[in-house]
Amino acid sequence: MAKASSSVNKVLSGTLSHLPFDSALSLEKSLTYVPATTGQMPPRLEPAEARLPGHPAIRLRVSETGTLFDFLRRELCTPDLDRMSPYLGLVAKQSSAHVTPLHAQLVRGRSVVLCENPELHLLWIHERIFIKPLPPYMLSCAFWRFYLVDDASGAEPTNRAAVLAAAIGFMRTYCLLIQYESDFRLAKTAGLLPEVAEDFTRFIDFISVFATMDDSTVSGRYHFGELRLGRLNFWARIFLRRWHLHKIHWAYSTYFAQFYGPLLFAFGVLSLFLSAMQVIFAAALPSSWEVFSSVARVFSVLVLIFLLTVCALLMALFMSMALREIFHASRDFFQNRARKRKTTQGAA
Repeated sequence: MAKASSSVNKVLSGTLSHLPFDSALSLEKSLTYVPATTGQMPPRLEPAEARLPGHPAIRLRVSETGTLFDFLRRELCTPDLDRMSPYLGLVAKQSSAHVTPLHAQLVRGRSVVLCENPELHLLWIHERIFIKPLPPYMLSCAFWRFYLVDDASGAEPTNRAAVLAAAIGFMRTYCLLIQYESDFRLAKTAGLLPEVAEDFTRFIDFISVFATMDDSTVSGRYHFGELRLGRLNFWARIFLRRWHLHKIHWAYSTYFAQFYGPLLFAFGVLSLFLSAMQVIFAAALPSSWEVFSSVARVFSVLVLIFLLTVCALLMALFMSMALREIFHASRDFFQNRARKRKTTQGAA
């Protein structure tokens, strides 16, 4: 309990020690925060029988605060990726700013896929990137103040700390996803933003405060930006002891189809090798066509050399790409560790 309380205090001791944004900039206005007055009622939300914006089945009763935070943990927290966060440098660049704006996602040939699972937010594979839509309640000043910033709801500290860190990290990603008005229009078209986000300028005024939050205020997953789902599925076998983080192929045909290309390439190379060697042996036999036999033998040897060269180049290319990523990951890791050490020494 003490550890959870210290986590909350650590987050609130920074720029979130007060209301994270001016209440006048709140985009979702269905809730009103009523602060406590001396000798009067404690802080509360109005209307009394309010519902969670965007989720009418969730009622915002004080007696149901525990249920609400269980819901928020499912909606915002990423326990699997948080467990893998010490090793995510193997998957992506070790920078929380490694998030491509929406217009640039299209330039890269990626299509945006909406997903409500927070574990999939900013994961990409092939030509798809998964993005969780921004819930309306995250645009409510009253919601932030009553449930997350102030200790007015009476929520269990562990739940509050986890939800707050995940919420800040999630909002920070939208500062990077939506940087231009074209990004804002794309987000509206794709259904990433709720209806209350009508004006680009007001949206930027609201969300820009989260751009100043550093990594100490967010959960481990949000110390990183975009992540490759294929690599996560591979490393999940080691760090999560599961076959995958998220299942990609939902039919046997698509699952086995991924092996067709490599297998056909391997069979083709082996077939050319065997054919070339067969020609060499056949050309070595006594023959009245000595010139043709010599040409066939030389050509077959050249084919073998060409195939070996192609295979060696492909292997060298793969190794160079892997070593390059390992180099950059190691460099970022040691730079981040040195930066944290300096920050810790400065704070001391």
